[in-house]
Amino acid sequence: MGDNQGERFSCGIDYFYVPDLRAAMNSASESGYDFICTPMAHPRCKREFIDGPARNRGGLFAIPDALLTSQGKISPWISPDSVDPTIRSNSEKALKQELSYASHLSLPAIVIQLNNCSVVKLANIINSYILANASHQQVWIQVPLCASPGNNDNAQDKTIEDPWKWWNTLRSLCDFHKRLALVLEVTQSLPTDVEIDRWYGEPIKCLSFPTTVFRTNKKGFPVLSRAHQEVAKRFFKPLMDNLDSQTYEVFEKDPVKYAKYEEAIYVALLDRLDSNNNEAVVMVLGAGRGPLVKATLRAGHSLQTKLTVYAIEKNPNAVITLQNLKAVEWGDQVTVVSTDMREWDAPCKADIIVSELLGSFGDNELSPECLDGAMKYLKEDGVSIPSEYTSYLSPLSSSKLYTETAFETPFVVHLHNTNIFSEPLACFTFNHPSLNSESSGNDRYSCLMFQSPSKDVILTGFAGYFEAVLYKNVVISTVPQRHSEGMFSWFPIMFPLKEPVPVAAGSQIEVHFWRKSSASKVWYEWCISKPQNLAVHNPNGRSYTIGL
Repeated sequence: MGDNQGERFSCGIDYFYVPDLRAAMNSASESGYDFICTPMAHPRCKREFIDGPARNRGGLFAIPDALLTSQGKISPWISPDSVDPTIRSNSEKALKQELSYASHLSLPAIVIQLNNCSVVKLANIINSYILANASHQQVWIQVPLCASPGNNDNAQDKTIEDPWKWWNTLRSLCDFHKRLALVLEVTQSLPTDVEIDRWYGEPIKCLSFPTTVFRTNKKGFPVLSRAHQEVAKRFFKPLMDNLDSQTYEVFEKDPVKYAKYEEAIYVALLDRLDSNNNEAVVMVLGAGRGPLVKATLRAGHSLQTKLTVYAIEKNPNAVITLQNLKAVEWGDQVTVVSTDMREWDAPCKADIIVSELLGSFGDNELSPECLDGAMKYLKEDGVSIPSEYTSYLSPLSSSKLYTETAFETPFVVHLHNTNIFSEPLACFTFNHPSLNSESSGNDRYSCLMFQSPSKDVILTGFAGYFEAVLYKNVVISTVPQRHSEGMFSWFPIMFPLKEPVPVAAGSQIEVHFWRKSSASKVWYEWCISKPQNLAVHNPNGRSYTIGL
């Protein structure tokens, strides 16, 4: 089990039942386990809420209150969706009784086993319980990775045999409630890679390993097979990739980003200089705390070039850092300009303009508008670094992100616990100097068609990336298939959908994206028209805009 920050894992032991709960908890702790999971009710206490002698049968109902620090399991015989009316009625009352007791004990989580796709009445009871219970208690739904043939009466029905569909039906009926989570039971038989990938987008809280999946090694110890170990690693890995911050200091230590910028500046200078001309003017737009200025000076030093560098920055706090660097390190070679680049009256034209205004979607930090306004500083044959950038989109499924999303508002996020189920496609492209002769300026529209995988999925939004040509063949990219190795300055951007969309295996997803602007702001609008029509999100920037 991973904690909320994904920084550590807990390991517990799942009991069928324990006669002495306190002794079991002490034994588990001494053995290095962090928690135990045990049934809420005594396994022999199969309550019968019907008329007759059975109704008044005595006996211990539940385990004692010492369970307070553990996870509780609902009795496995409970089946509120049974076709037998007596079993159904009895199960409904028993389930409500056990849930009520779990609330009394303030358990952190309750585990309920799913065995088939008949979950409507179960979902109704769970949903009512969650909505009526104001605590932070979670309901964990346990499902197998692979269904066994005995889970249904029709072994030919692949829909019934798909445990993901059991889960998807239940959580959809519960309206994707954020206190509903998953326990995945790792089975002896393992699913395909496509089926495993589909689980990545779900709120998995725990992996359960039955003793039957372990083997005995030569020394007599229980071990997982290599295949089962690989499956475990695939589920654990996404929880361990978080970075700590996105501050200036962290981004300035990006070993790839500034090395690529320096390479691009070096190649651009090399192309422009010759034996009769060994001088160049470089303007760094949005200089921040100086990393691009340093990269420019290093490139110039490597070529023994006489550079005149202008560092333009509107953030007054960053300007103080730039002025200190000029006084201590750079000297008269660098001129620090404290102003908005669009309002500056430059004393000369630049051979090269360098900027790092790229956002997670390429253009979402107004790089097109800022650089278009700065082209007046560039010589007719001058170079802009970057010279071109393209945004990319991929459809994704993530129950966790869906429940934590402000709808119609894109947000930058590290995409763990996410299933990206189709390769990215190019969306918008911008060039500097601009090659766009249309009157729309930097407004854009793109219609993209994605193919869904071979298994049904739930579409909850789109992941956004970018790829930038700094100069000629010097490229940086956040597109997963071509990600610049070691670069961490940008996380993907997420464009959420207002409601989850079921996507059948092998069907198409058609998404429409707009980049729009007014005199004071820029915004995105998006919608889908396949596999179903969904209303345009963020029309006229009603929920999200970027101020000019």
